Amino acid sequence: MSTKSTLIESVKSVLKDRVVVTGLDEVNQYGAFPLEEFMRSLKEKWPAVGFAKDKGQREFGKVWVYFPNETFCRGMIGWDDFYDEYHGGDPYRFGVFSQSISNNRYGDSHKLHYARMSSHLDKALPLALRHLQPIGVVDLNKEYSHHTNVQKDAARSNLATEFKKHLQDLGLSPDNRYDPADSEKLQTFMRVAKEAKITFANSETDGTWSDLITKWDSYFRMYSDKDLMRFVMVQNEMMHIGCPYKDSYGHADPAAGEWGFTIVDPKDINETHENLQQKRNVAKLQVLTEGKFYPNVGIRIEEDVYCVY
Repeated sequence: MSTKSTLIESVKSVLKDRVVVTGLDEVNQYGAFPLEEFMRSLKEKWPAVGFAKDKGQREFGKVWVYFPNETFCRGMIGWDDFYDEYHGGDPYRFGVFSQSISNNRYGDSHKLHYARMSSHLDKALPLALRHLQPIGVVDLNKEYSHHTNVQKDAARSNLATEFKKHLQDLGLSPDNRYDPADSEKLQTFMRVAKEAKITFANSETDGTWSDLITKWDSYFRMYSDKDLMRFVMVQNEMMHIGCPYKDSYGHADPAAGEWGFTIVDPKDINETHENLQQKRNVAKLQVLTEGKFYPNVGIRIEEDVYCVY
């Protein structure tokens, strides 16, 4: 299988596992006949669709649904007794599992909250076609914005510590009770100092001052709400650039194209292109440590998933 990366968290919550698509076994035939019929029917509608099971999976009731050109699995389909309790009659049902489903008959921590079921294939198939859709930017916001903000806050805290140390090295006394960017006096001082293009005769002092300016620029940019970041997925060598997210709750306006993404060929991004900075930051993150936040660049969250300035 050529698909890479991991399943999104809201789907993982259904199955209580983190599934790497490259760690799955491709499935062409399956033991449970109704499930095979479900798979064939879905394949007729979506010829490119693929099916997979977990490595070493013994139960034959569910399969992952994926497309080779997409980063994430879309969800699962199955034929099984999915109920915790016996409801009378034949308990076996066709099931569709997806992060886009909210089955309010069950609480959001229940495995069936993200599932719809039917005893009839002609009803289950439309459910699969409706709910097994590509992962959108809102899904990435829900899944990754908290982790991104935790890493961003840690990086900002480190910058603040380094910034205060540079102030002390220059004989200035920062107020350690406050966030540097919260100080109006400090903001004014740094703005005036930068505009004045202050230099020092002593090369060591001048180097410390230059580092101070760089640290302040990086720190204040991370502090400011004006700098919104964007999720980027790389699929089939194309950049899927999401609309900005604004906070740790993952609020975003999914207005940029289908599923909230603008799809751009990196070869078309020249020096005047509006997405040039995203392209440069993705390129930087591809050779940096995954999971670490880099000021003014961003973070590589998964193999093909980034959040960048």
